[in-house]
Amino acid sequence: MFDDEDTFINLKEMKAKTGSKATSTYYRWMEQGLFPKPERIGPNSVAWRLSVIKEWAANPLAWSENH
Repeated sequence: MFDDEDTFINLKEMKAKTGSKATSTYYRWMEQGLFPKPERIGPNSVAWRLSVIKEWAANPLAWSENH
């Protein structure tokens, strides 16, 4: 029914899939264009698309060059 690739994941799930770095590291990478930014899914909520995180995890260096 739903495509798993288009599901949203929260910060905890994202960190589990990408190596559990410090939260500040991910936000610094986002500012530098090295990591995908989350999407706003509510007034006080953000989340990442699973497909985007998988793309980044497959090749972080290529992702930063292509986005």
